[in-house]
Amino acid sequence: MIGEIPTPDSIWSDDLFGRREEAENLIAYIESVVARPSIREDKRAYTIAVDARYGEGKTFFLRRLAEHMQIDHPVAFVDAWADDLADEPLTALAATLKLALEPYVSEPEVQSRLKTFMAKSGRVARIAGWGLMKRGFSLALTAGAVDAAGEVIAGTDEDVKDAVNDGLREVVTGQVDDVERAVRGVTSHKLMEERVATFEAGKAAIQEMKDSLEAIVASLANQGAHPPIIIVIDELDRCRPTYAVKLLEEIKHLFDVPGLVFILALHSDQLAHSVNGAYGSGFDGRAYLRRFIDREYRLAAPPLDKLIDRLCAAADLHTGKLEWPNMAIAQTRDLSPTLPQFIAEYMRVYGLGARDAFQLIDLIQTASAMPRHSELYLPYLLPLAIGTIKGLPDGRLPDPVTETRWVYVPDWSPRNRDGREYGLDEFARVIQETMRLTPVELNERYRNDETRSHIVNLLMNERSGRSEQQPITSVYGYPRLLQTIRRFSNPRLDQ
Repeated sequence: MIGEIPTPDSIWSDDLFGRREEAENLIAYIESVVARPSIREDKRAYTIAVDARYGEGKTFFLRRLAEHMQIDHPVAFVDAWADDLADEPLTALAATLKLALEPYVSEPEVQSRLKTFMAKSGRVARIAGWGLMKRGFSLALTAGAVDAAGEVIAGTDEDVKDAVNDGLREVVTGQVDDVERAVRGVTSHKLMEERVATFEAGKAAIQEMKDSLEAIVASLANQGAHPPIIIVIDELDRCRPTYAVKLLEEIKHLFDVPGLVFILALHSDQLAHSVNGAYGSGFDGRAYLRRFIDREYRLAAPPLDKLIDRLCAAADLHTGKLEWPNMAIAQTRDLSPTLPQFIAEYMRVYGLGARDAFQLIDLIQTASAMPRHSELYLPYLLPLAIGTIKGLPDGRLPDPVTETRWVYVPDWSPRNRDGREYGLDEFARVIQETMRLTPVELNERYRNDETRSHIVNLLMNERSGRSEQQPITSVYGYPRLLQTIRRFSNPRLDQ
């Protein structure tokens, strides 16, 4: 190997979610699969799908998994979404495989067999390319003409190709008005011979390509390298469904040889839904995808507090935009949580998971972008936002699903050391109950020094005059604020 090989410690140095352990487990599993004897007569490649939703770190995991495996194995990394535009998955796979094998080509045997593979894959690509001609002609010719052209251009005989090309030039120049007339001179017997020849040539080219791949795996083992060859394919679920299916088909039919392991990063539900959309609502996209996958691995949900810390930093959320009163651990000690810890505890109390964190932070970030003169008051906004995520009607507070010892002590002061403690859920409900007071009732409470509280002060400051329609940026307007935010939908978070 040329150059300094990174260590697992350096590869995973920025691993916030503890993915290294998952990667090491997956590597051990892959190596055990390759080492054990196959129970199938048709020995073949092994395909693993790494499944995770948007934002859960598939790309981070796959790139570092690829680096980690590269310490002991040849590894190719394919960004399927970047290659989607070219619409040539075979070319993309061959090119990345060549790149992965470059450190080994100093060995004459590997170099020779790699050249053979590239030549064979090029031949397969050329034969497959003729099948694309029909789609190209369809841009300019009638349906009947396209069918006729497709029948003939499938042949590999140069004389037939020349005859068809001459006929097509006549169509373009207007000398004849239909491709059927242009190819009329080609007999059906000759056409069938050419079609059979093409079919046989295609099968032979594919087998030669697969044989050359097997030879590369064998030569690596002979040189003391460590098969399998790993091909990691990222962003498959972001591709056009037709391209994703084409890539999977080519993996299955062209690269299906022992000694190769494909690791596919995808969100299986989303990809299956896309396939359904491409081929019709009655098409079972998930069953179709299972044809290509030997084993699925679901990434563990990231730790909530670390995930929220990362999301808050990415959204530029900080305590300068948000506020909450004094907190404590019930009857024990003061509590000064960070913003991510604060949000994570609310999510735990109300039963939200890591997947919901993306939508919750997105809601808060959008709310913080609205014009306002004060900070967002999280003890009331957070439960309402969580209710929105849970599908509750506007302004409905969710019910807690677990207990917490965190409490608010908003009225504590050196003079008032016996300030009342409020649980997180209780505090939001007391705020909402107090909001139902009329302006006169609220003002009366405010004037009464003995009963004045943090909540009364808060609502007196937030209320704008006597109007029933309070600004959406006030605590009174939070239900309508969340209605407004929902108009800024994020398609990725709806998946």
